[in-house]
Amino acid sequence: MKKHSYVTDIALVVGLLVFIAAPSFAVTMPNIGAAAGYAILDSATANTQAKADAQNAYNQILAMACTKDMTDVNLNNQILTAGVYCFGTPTFLQGQVLFDAKGDTNAVFVMKMASRFDAWPDSTVVLLNGAQPQNIFWLAGGAATLGTSVNFAGTVITMAPIAFGRGGDAPVFDEHGMVNGRLWSVGNTVTVPSRVTVGFMAPVGNAYVVPQATQPQYIAPQQPTGALLSVIVNEPGVIPFVNGTRVVSGMKTPFAAGTYTVSEINTSGTDYGTPTFSGSCTQNGLTGTITLNAGDDKVCVINNTPVAVWSAPAIAAACKGSACRPTMPNTGRSAGTAFGDLYIPTLNMIGLILVLGFVWNEASSGRRSS
Repeated sequence: MKKHSYVTDIALVVGLLVFIAAPSFAVTMPNIGAAAGYAILDSATANTQAKADAQNAYNQILAMACTKDMTDVNLNNQILTAGVYCFGTPTFLQGQVLFDAKGDTNAVFVMKMASRFDAWPDSTVVLLNGAQPQNIFWLAGGAATLGTSVNFAGTVITMAPIAFGRGGDAPVFDEHGMVNGRLWSVGNTVTVPSRVTVGFMAPVGNAYVVPQATQPQYIAPQQPTGALLSVIVNEPGVIPFVNGTRVVSGMKTPFAAGTYTVSEINTSGTDYGTPTFSGSCTQNGLTGTITLNAGDDKVCVINNTPVAVWSAPAIAAACKGSACRPTMPNTGRSAGTAFGDLYIPTLNMIGLILVLGFVWNEASSGRRSS
């Protein structure tokens, strides 16, 4: 009779327990309750239940396990799939970040930031393959600031203040931008200029429009009239410009079709020579020129080479014995005779000898006369 093996049974039981206890990495949508109806929620919100639900959502997100640690990772041009992304230091969005739902419109994206969050001016949040702004959450452990002209998406939730641009209406240059989402400051303040739009935007309709007639009418999509341009600078501290307008290095920026001048300003403190323009740019002296047609997606690269620092030629040394000293310039005098470190010209030596001989002779004559 074959002997029963308990090792096999133990292995099966352990494997089953590991399978049952294995954590699920599916991200659960936080329960936001009555707060869902508020694009802006802060301490001034009268609905106490909505504020309590926002606080509960904050706590739920805070307790979520991280699926990826992104501390000190630059968000620019990152393509993120569904998950909980954790940042242990102050977090900055300078450029664009892309959320890819992979065709799942229920995909949830959570950004857990232990400290403050700043979206720099002109930053953009891009939604790909069914990503929904209502499923994106930005939890900040400190204050959150959205720069002017941002194109933002998702719900920002924090216990600290939330401000847009300079935090209020500017008397001369009004901040403007769009938040396709919500701004929630639990127990604090949200300050938004009047020209900023906050709230979920209506989805773009399809190409079919049903008029009063019974038959649907197809409206052909418009052909693109603009183009995209990326200007890449290979040195830190050098800022690129297109027609005098500052752009972010490496970021695709939309422009109307036309011809543009690409230039730069050096703020690095390093002395560079004439910049070299390549890619789709044509060199034009100290600047570059590029022509954009409708639908183009072009790249202009600016290379800078540090200027070599001029150094004076080394002074030749004249050595005598173990002592070396720099060769002094020719003064027209004859070489001296060295007594230790004292140099006396030869003519002076001869004159001194003659004077001493004259004095000695006079003294001898006086002794003979007496």
